[in-house]
Amino acid sequence: MRNDNADLGWLWLRARNAVSDGRIDLPLLMIDDEADNASINTRKNPDETTAINQAIRDLLSLFRRSSYVGFTATPFANIFIDPSSTDEMLGDDLFPRDFIHVLAPPDNYVGMNALFPPRDQDDETNSAPGDVQPDEIIRTIPDSEDWLPGGHKKDAEPGPLPDSLRNTEIPADPALDDLLVAPSDARAADKEERDKQRVSDGLLAVTTVVALGAATWRAIRSFAEEKQLLTAEDGAALTIGGAIPRRVPTDRQATRLLLIKQRCEEAGYELPTAGSLVDATL
Repeated sequence: MRNDNADLGWLWLRARNAVSDGRIDLPLLMIDDEADNASINTRKNPDETTAINQAIRDLLSLFRRSSYVGFTATPFANIFIDPSSTDEMLGDDLFPRDFIHVLAPPDNYVGMNALFPPRDQDDETNSAPGDVQPDEIIRTIPDSEDWLPGGHKKDAEPGPLPDSLRNTEIPADPALDDLLVAPSDARAADKEERDKQRVSDGLLAVTTVVALGAATWRAIRSFAEEKQLLTAEDGAALTIGGAIPRRVPTDRQATRLLLIKQRCEEAGYELPTAGSLVDATL
């Protein structure tokens, strides 16, 4: 489930599964991804808790046996949780009191060491690819104030690119070439994804239109004609909608039908009950 307060209401869980003492006699393992984000109690008052932090601790205390494992690339907020923080109803806070384990990054991870690999200390020629001194990882831009002053307002516009950023070359590991994507490939992948989404949306539109049935579309047509809400193209689509299932609209026609339905609803149309639709078409 999402780390969203709307998903973290446990009344149904407690009502259906709790035993006489109000707790559930089953083990619980909670895995919290991005555990340094919404899960942290950021209230200044130690007697108060944020909604999601409270809901997580409430769920953990609801089970007689529970374990909490948090994953994050930036655990600073987690290790600074007060380890002594506890609550009579919610139990202990989410301080990682049992273990902190550093996971090995995957092969395709791109971090600072890939962009700025350390110098090979055994290479006396100092000519290895990615030969970067420690003080080259962070560089001070001396003429940045001319480009964009530090205390600028939000509507300030940057000036010309400073000389320090012109023709700047920073050596990097050649292995990064395998991770870079050409702009043309990126555009092609983006187009493919949009095409897939368009097909998915079209199928959903057709399914929704067919599920509403011919009687619904005939009723919508009557309302729209009375209110003079239709164009010539709308009429053609409604003709097909009124012939379901003998005729099935295309994805474009289905999308148009759903827009007509939305337009009618904005004009006061209310979807009739199934019984009234049947009666109207006898």
